[in-house]
Amino acid sequence: FSVLIHLKHLYLLAAPLFLVHLLRAACYTDGGEGPRGAFMPGRFCALGAVVVGVSAISLGPFAAVGALPDIAVRLFPFGERGLTHTYWAPNVWALYNFCDCAAVVGARALRAAGLVADGGW
Repeated sequence: FSVLIHLKHLYLLAAPLFLVHLLRAACYTDGGEGPRGAFMPGRFCALGAVVVGVSAISLGPFAAVGALPDIAVRLFPFGERGLTHTYWAPNVWALYNFCDCAAVVGARALRAAGLVADGGW
């Protein structure tokens, strides 16, 4: 997930939820290594080392040449561009919505023709 965040900053929205999941799954015992629900500082340090290591590998070359402020401005454009990239994002969103609506209409037509069974969910 740390690699994914470095590839696409949009996944920062899911980072707090994934952090809670990682802490529960990796840093607390399930009863096999000690009392159930006990915090394991060694696992927490290992998880932190992985996150810091991935971040260092990903951002290290940019830090070496002093380009981290430029990356921050490009990733979080609160100034000149706006967050939705006004030239292409609305068009892509409109195409996505059209394809989604067409898929729903197509699925209903296939179900009405008896070619697709209702999943019952």
